[in-house]
Amino acid sequence: MRIAAFADLHCGFGDFRAMNRAQEIAIQFGADVVVIAGDVTEADVQDPFYHLTGFKKPVVYCMGNHEFAGKTVNQKITEIKELQERYDGYNIYCLDVL
Repeated sequence: MRIAAFADLHCGFGDFRAMNRAQEIAIQFGADVVVIAGDVTEADVQDPFYHLTGFKKPVVYCMGNHEFAGKTVNQKITEIKELQERYDGYNIYCLDVL
């Protein structure tokens, strides 16, 4: 099994080049699973799952402090649970709410 792991992409404020490059690398690497660890997006990104669907592989997502900026832990967990329901079937798994 090939696992592609990425962290600290800090996508947001209209700049998703790091996410696009990570997706290219995962495809080139032939990844079976993608692990995204911390600070994937900035606080302005309301729907990080949308950007994770581009991997077309199962994604294990662990939020970092930037995802929580301006929100309480409970607010963010509620938000992520709603996103997991909306993206059911896309194989995106968030470790912070499992």
